[in-house]
Amino acid sequence: MFANCGRTVVDVTVVQERVVAALSLLAMTWLAERLEPDGEAEIFPNEMVWHSLTPMLESFAAESLWQLIDSEQVRGCRGPAVIGHIIASNTPLLPITSVVRALLVGGSSIVKLPSQTSNGWFTLFCAYLNRVDPEIARAVRSERWPRSDAAKNSWFYESVNLVIAYGDDQSLVEIKRAALAPVVAYGHRISAAVITSDADESNAYDGLASDILMYDQGGCLSPHTVFVEGNLDRARHAAVQLSAALKKSSLPLVNNTSERMAKVREYRSLISMDASALIIDQQTTQYTVVLHESEHLHVSPAHCIVYVVPGSKEGIIEEITNAKLLIQGIALASENIHSRDEWKRCFLSAGIEHVCRFGILQQPTIHWRENNQDVLSCLIL
Repeated sequence: MFANCGRTVVDVTVVQERVVAALSLLAMTWLAERLEPDGEAEIFPNEMVWHSLTPMLESFAAESLWQLIDSEQVRGCRGPAVIGHIIASNTPLLPITSVVRALLVGGSSIVKLPSQTSNGWFTLFCAYLNRVDPEIARAVRSERWPRSDAAKNSWFYESVNLVIAYGDDQSLVEIKRAALAPVVAYGHRISAAVITSDADESNAYDGLASDILMYDQGGCLSPHTVFVEGNLDRARHAAVQLSAALKKSSLPLVNNTSERMAKVREYRSLISMDASALIIDQQTTQYTVVLHESEHLHVSPAHCIVYVVPGSKEGIIEEITNAKLLIQGIALASENIHSRDEWKRCFLSAGIEHVCRFGILQQPTIHWRENNQDVLSCLIL
């Protein structure tokens, strides 16, 4: 990568310095100009994407990037020459974060974009990168082709020295089987929320509503179950409050297509057969709040179908610990600082590192250790 940086043998630290400078300028320029792709071509409303994009770009500040590089002890460490990226379609910013990671360890990128989306935000990122440093931009190549294209798949796997792959578990099994190089895999995960007995509920539900509505609950940081410390009556109160917050949320909603509505209604029919479950409001299919008597983690089919369940502190922690391999993050509402710290310690002990307040669960920065893996050092072979 960067053969024309001015040296015959390129020092990796020099490359990192140039990449950090370019990304920092890119972020500053994009945040100032706030250019957006054509909204009609995008699955998710632009304002929704900015909710995640803004903190991500802010984390591209030079000081922040050097902190990441040094915290993982990869300053001057060369990553694979060519890194391949297989991107899922559930959230629009995955290719940006994946490519940034490759650039920070001096790697070029070949990106297999999802064929069913427009990828407008990644296109904008590449355009900004070309503006601030055309040579760095030339190190990023992206294409789209169907999974069934055997010839293209073979070319991809033969061209890369490492694969970063996002997708469901079955897709990742197939990718690992086909890959000729090591694979850093990010499979299916969900998130959850916890409302403790001492939580200040006055403003909590508005933030939780945003966490749920983001990307139509399709990302790994989308909460599927809200655990309420207390009895069923308290959980019922929380479910009603959450339903009201979802109804009045100012976050733009995804297009409620006939296909989406049909899936929601089909799942609601299944829920109605469960004597332990109660749907709070069926006036709209944009979201569904389900009060459930059990203390278990429930996994929904996305489309903003969220469960609210009661439980004791011990029971909630045990349930989350048992499901730690599935849970990506926890949104926590707890007013008392000592109580909040104790809950966080319990989650960390269970192996769940991404714990935050309501409203920012879906705002990870470049420092976020997805699936509890190091951001950069896992790319150094």
